[in-house]
Amino acid sequence: MFSKNQILRLMRESKGIQQDEAAELLEISPSYLSLIEHGKKEPSHDVLVKLANLYKVPLHLLIWNEDDLDKRTMTAKERDLMQKMNEYLELLFLQIMKRNAKRS
Repeated sequence: MFSKNQILRLMRESKGIQQDEAAELLEISPSYLSLIEHGKKEPSHDVLVKLANLYKVPLHLLIWNEDDLDKRTMTAKERDLMQKMNEYLELLFLQIMKRNAKRS
């Protein structure tokens, strides 16, 4: 499973955008974007919306995170379903990235 920060970095790289260029387009500092991409800072909701628009992906793909859910309260069936949903979202994300790369 990709971490949120890995997904953000992969999206930027797949578009051929340098980190400083992306930061300028997002209206944030390059150091803040670096912290986000290295998992040291969480992007604000506003920045997530800008990232989704810049990379042309649905916002929910940037927000979804398996670790956000409390697994202790889930049944085995619910955990299995969540894992399958996460795998589906990863495949969907990769398909979107491939399609966007072909359009560029």
